[in-house]
Amino acid sequence: MNLIRLQRDLDTDGGGTYVEDVKINPVQIVTIKNKIPLFKGEEQANAIEKIEIEENGFSLVAQKDLYEIGDKAVYIQPDYSLSDIPLFESFIRPFGDPKKSKLGSNYRIRAVKFNLHTGDLEPTYSVGILLPILEVETYLKTLGKTLISNGYEFVKTEELVYILGITKWEEPDNTDNHGMKVRSGKPLPSGVYKTDETNCFEENQLVLTDKGMVKIKDICENIDNFKVLSFNHDDLIEEFKEIENFQIKDNNNDWNKITTEDGDELILTSEHPVFLPILNCYRQVKELNINDFLYKTEL
Repeated sequence: MNLIRLQRDLDTDGGGTYVEDVKINPVQIVTIKNKIPLFKGEEQANAIEKIEIEENGFSLVAQKDLYEIGDKAVYIQPDYSLSDIPLFESFIRPFGDPKKSKLGSNYRIRAVKFNLHTGDLEPTYSVGILLPILEVETYLKTLGKTLISNGYEFVKTEELVYILGITKWEEPDNTDNHGMKVRSGKPLPSGVYKTDETNCFEENQLVLTDKGMVKIKDICENIDNFKVLSFNHDDLIEEFKEIENFQIKDNNNDWNKITTEDGDELILTSEHPVFLPILNCYRQVKELNINDFLYKTEL
């Protein structure tokens, strides 16, 4: 397996620290790193702001002044479903109205695009949800448990997934996100990042197939003539596999160019998942950070 780091700038000279067997828990206790004002046009938003998290590099939109820099909070990542408990009421039924919820089906946490910016006129994405740690602690105490104080049964962070009833979201069997039937395939392994948001390659992006490097638009036009290189997460091997489903969409002008330290480039939409081997997970392009390590085929 080759690891390729995202390039910081043209003078980046490689190196870096490799860490093996790091797992991401969908629920984490995190630290507020930064608070950034949001704007619509030139007018500053009064009720919400952008929050940056220290531990995992994610950012999200939260109620203004709900957190201070250095505060601890409980973070839950996208593509997990909340349970219908009082702790999550403000996410499931904001102001008592479920129609105002930003969650998807089955109370699924999604990455949400806000037409607000931080001064650069680029839209802001909110990735996951955040709860003040004292709110979580108050709820746990009703169950006789605790995260941070004595006198109750102490709860490890990884146990929160089960105590709070958080489950991995699974897309409906044999349908795509438009309800169209597709060929069945093996589910992604446990912990692998899944999403039903629009995720695409740019039409001229080269893809490695059993017949060599081919533009993805040519593959889509002759789907039965190609097998594409895939990574088998169960056996940890590369293999050429038949294409199970594809869609051709109009240009949505949401393209991102990823450049690695060895000069390779990928052009993808913001929601396209990319595998990070050190973290053993997928993240969407918009969630990547400079110096993240990507998987590169040895073929």
